[in-house]
Amino acid sequence: MISRGSSLLATAILASCLLAIPHSAQAHDTIAIVSPGHEQTWPWAELKNYSWTLSHGTRLALVLTYSNQDLASHDDPPRDEDFWFEFPSLRFDPASGNFLYTAKGRSVVVAHRSNGFFKTTALAPDTLAVVLRRNGALRAAIALHPGPHPAHQSLVEINRPGPLTLQSLIGTTVEYH
Repeated sequence: MISRGSSLLATAILASCLLAIPHSAQAHDTIAIVSPGHEQTWPWAELKNYSWTLSHGTRLALVLTYSNQDLASHDDPPRDEDFWFEFPSLRFDPASGNFLYTAKGRSVVVAHRSNGFFKTTALAPDTLAVVLRRNGALRAAIALHPGPHPAHQSLVEINRPGPLTLQSLIGTTVEYH
């Protein structure tokens, strides 16, 4: 059973995904896959880095690194914190290296893991990661078919103080990383 809070958060993340893309692209069905992870960083922290990896041998995970570098002092030295967001609803196919989302009997490739010496994981071209941050609280989602976006920009961070409601998301500034 999905709790009311989880349902509202999923709705807010989906709304964020829709606000981050051009209206003409919304003709496609956009699907938001929300990570069950909840994390907390400094409210003023900056997103320093992110990467995709294989977790527990079968799960896609987004690793976010936040830093307090800009506000570090003698009393509060610079620190980086890593936060892991797993997506257990995706299935990993080791033969193809693909992470798949399956619904209504149809599978869609969400990400691919290379088989080379340096095993790298990257999102599929028609996917976009969305990180929702409010007062340091972090949530992550993957939007499938979000419409056109630059190939080198696969993650959007939405940093919005105050309550995360559909009304408060209107006018949100979107930062591409």
